[in-house]
Amino acid sequence: MIGSVDDFGGRRPDYVGESGDGNLVIYLPDGHIADGGFKEIWDATGMPWPEGRDYIVRLNELELRRLGYPKDGVEEVTIALLRPHDIPESIRDYGGIGVSGRDLYVDKLGMDMSSCNGGFVEGLNRQGMIRLIDLGCRPSYLAAAFPKRYGIANMGEVKGVLARLKPNVAVVATEFGDIATTVAEESMGFQSGEYTIRKANGKTEVFPRLGQSHGIVDVTETGNSLRENELAVAEPFIMERITPQFVSNASTYRAHAPVVDEMVKRMEARIDELMEDNPQIFKDKLQTEGLFASV
Repeated sequence: MIGSVDDFGGRRPDYVGESGDGNLVIYLPDGHIADGGFKEIWDATGMPWPEGRDYIVRLNELELRRLGYPKDGVEEVTIALLRPHDIPESIRDYGGIGVSGRDLYVDKLGMDMSSCNGGFVEGLNRQGMIRLIDLGCRPSYLAAAFPKRYGIANMGEVKGVLARLKPNVAVVATEFGDIATTVAEESMGFQSGEYTIRKANGKTEVFPRLGQSHGIVDVTETGNSLRENELAVAEPFIMERITPQFVSNASTYRAHAPVVDEMVKRMEARIDELMEDNPQIFKDKLQTEGLFASV
């Protein structure tokens, strides 16, 4: 757990907003989530989006009232633009509300595998967090994939196929270290010492072609990057239809429910509008042709 109270000599630094202290902190994601439809949804809140290199915007109580939000003890709103990877822990450990991908909540918070699909909301609750909205935009899939020439059709075949290739240790490249570790042991049957995780920070698909990993665990939206790098998904998908999730620290929600609920109401109305006006934002773009070794 990062940033405990003890790390700061018994208190958090004064630039960190805490639940219930009158400062509502909102974490917004940059990159593909922002550009994949979330910015259009966020516009409905009336609140600004940090631009340029000024990654933090603040609103005082009067400005919040002018935007039509109820008075509930919020004296200041701090809106911070972060990498989606950093948002789950920020919400849990420092309080606030924010948006990140379902895959990142599970991986960065060390949630169990039941949280990957049907048990996500319950997994958040165990972390002291609440899902406010499944935003539904830009769906993607988390998969384990291996070179097509290996002929691996499902996760149960991985250990046996790699044993025939005689690697000393199986190597999986990924940005999702916690999820990949669990999948390697629970779904592929590896024991500690029989595999290693090769930490990647993007472009994960190239590592098998470079000879730096035997397979990958990565997100795909269309499947194109896997096909182009001659990789095949080992069934089943680890996570299906991953979408951005608007989540609150439970203490933050209890302290500022009227303002948060108003934001949720506006965003839900905007989602309904966009589903009529721009349904492509919410369309599942995965193309399965040529994506599996068994096909």
